[in-house]
Amino acid sequence: MSKLLQLYAVRQLASLRPPSDTGVIINYLTPGLCTTSLSRHVRFQMRMMIATMRFLFARTAEMGSRTLLHAAVAGKETHGKYLSECEIRE
Repeated sequence: MSKLLQLYAVRQLASLRPPSDTGVIINYLTPGLCTTSLSRHVRFQMRMMIATMRFLFARTAEMGSRTLLHAAVAGKETHGKYLSECEIRE
């Protein structure tokens, strides 16, 4: 639910501040589930569950970072949009 609220907030902010006025492009992105060591300090059971999710769905951190780079260099067509896997998504 909080990610949906963030998306609505970004879209509202982007509608209030167009890039022609500010020179800044505002977009919202997700790199997806990436294999990192962020969960190294969680309990064993949770770590096993996360490991299973990573095995089934995760991409490398390098692959996830491509979406971050894409959002940083994207043009005005991404203003107020949601980016995932280097594409504009609904």
